[in-house]
Amino acid sequence: MNIATNLDFIMRTSRLTPLIAILTGITLQSTALATPDQPRIQQTINIFDNQITYPMSAWQEAEYHQLKQSKRKSELFNTYRQQKNRSFIFEQIPSKETFKIWTKLNAISAIFHPDQKQVTPEHIAYNNKDTFKKSCTSYQYIEIPVQTKTSRGLIVTIFCEQIKKTQEGEIMVKFITTTPNLTSIQIYSEWKGAPFNALDEKTWPVSWDTIKDQIERYKMVDIVTKQ
Repeated sequence: MNIATNLDFIMRTSRLTPLIAILTGITLQSTALATPDQPRIQQTINIFDNQITYPMSAWQEAEYHQLKQSKRKSELFNTYRQQKNRSFIFEQIPSKETFKIWTKLNAISAIFHPDQKQVTPEHIAYNNKDTFKKSCTSYQYIEIPVQTKTSRGLIVTIFCEQIKKTQEGEIMVKFITTTPNLTSIQIYSEWKGAPFNALDEKTWPVSWDTIKDQIERYKMVDIVTKQ
């Protein structure tokens, strides 16, 4: 499997895993306040001896607060989780959507590569760009370097106007970094809808304000590697 998560791998048909099955590896916590009455919710997960804390997307926070207010007993999100050899992926979509047809996705993937010490966030970003170039009829790409409290990396935003051989377009915001124990980590949010014009925000599946908000959220990613 390539360092960059393949677009087909992200968008494949997946089996659903009950939320209860993944709670042993994921915890939720409220941290810095987004607004006085809406705390920003973060998730913590341990992958290949890296404790990773990262913010939920805005749509996830909205679902969390709605479920909390309704006091209903149901799954918060539909999830997919797989670990195979040195690769790991964990995906979340709205509880009322399926992995065959979804509009919003939040995910984290990782690859442990002790035999590839030269891999950098720039290499991974290039592979992401190349994957979208091959998979999209037309695309736009934005890349910014970022230094979080614990990690150096990149945040990339990709506008895929139309996925080839489909009637869907997609926008992705992704945080990319590598850790001291040679693990590549990618944390990302995707929004999918009808084909769109990257130069016309009215046609996008998500607003520019939401994209900017997601970029700011990823600047809060915290990674602690076991020594």
